[in-house]
Amino acid sequence: MAVTPNPLARTMPVSRLLMSMQPRPPYASSEPDGMPVPLDMAEPGRRGVRVRAVVDREGLSFHGRAGGLGDLAVQGVQIRVGTDLPTKLITVDRRVTLLPPMDAADPTASALVVSDALLSNALVPLFESVWERALPHRLCGA
Repeated sequence: MAVTPNPLARTMPVSRLLMSMQPRPPYASSEPDGMPVPLDMAEPGRRGVRVRAVVDREGLSFHGRAGGLGDLAVQGVQIRVGTDLPTKLITVDRRVTLLPPMDAADPTASALVVSDALLSNALVPLFESVWERALPHRLCGA
């Protein structure tokens, strides 16, 4: 299954909450300079959706990455920075979770869309625990 730049647009519209966890590089889709192709996290915020993202500190080393996160923060995206994030994860309204492929170089890798309540009841608390341990973007010197 190919992952599009906005993979959840096909899966389910976001109405209340978008949560994203982005571990350290490599990223599944990258610009020529290695910068990850961003999920447009500001767009749901413009529609009144609460958007929270945790990014790995190592990812801030990409040229322009910290500034791009700062721009998202100005647009209302709540951003925290952590270390050793366990997985890539995007959750919509606490009901559907996308687990993108971890190996950016594997052409056979595919994303997993989880809508099962039992699995969501494990993945949402995983995000929340990582969120609680991470530092707000503005406090980590990014």
